[in-house]
Amino acid sequence: MKKSIYTLVAGVLLIAATSCKKDYTCDCVYTDDLGTEQTSTSQIEDSKLDDAKAECESMSGSVSIGGFDADQECKLDVI
Repeated sequence: MKKSIYTLVAGVLLIAATSCKKDYTCDCVYTDDLGTEQTSTSQIEDSKLDDAKAECESMSGSVSIGGFDADQECKLDVI
């Protein structure tokens, strides 16, 4: 009986630990074709790790405006 209770408690703790939502920081580096870099930070609030990572990485990309090219690379800052 005691073993069953410990197994149940361990299972509940495991589920609670893997499904909790937290706040994350997304760090982005914006580089233009002249080599100028700018950094920015965005907060992703109340999200699961996989969802936050996908949202942050979706901010990465390239853009071309008026003959100038720029790239932005974003990575999730996980502590």
